[in-house]
Amino acid sequence: MYPDVHKNKPIQIARAKKAISDYSKAVGDALGEAELMTFFVEQGNALTIEYGDIDEGFYAALNLMYRRAIKKVCYLPDASRDAFKVRLEAIMRSSAHIGWGYHDELRADYFRAFPEEK
Repeated sequence: MYPDVHKNKPIQIARAKKAISDYSKAVGDALGEAELMTFFVEQGNALTIEYGDIDEGFYAALNLMYRRAIKKVCYLPDASRDAFKVRLEAIMRSSAHIGWGYHDELRADYFRAFPEEK
């Protein structure tokens, strides 16, 4: 999700998503799945912040994974959930200047899942 752009490496969304799926099938650990999903979005978000706007498909993949991460996090025990909420909020807030409606969707998803944070 955050390739070495100086070596002209491509973003490999499908490969990253497959790794998460393979992990989920093999291990079935909700905490680990939440970690991988959140990390996926953190890396995609960081790439955009550092190098600029990408494209609609990229942001659609990030939005979908963000929703999946939130769903997974909502089923975790409170102690684990709180740490992820901090990270998910940081992703949402840092995306304020990213286009394609990306931030708007992250914001809506975050506050729908955690209305007490408004």
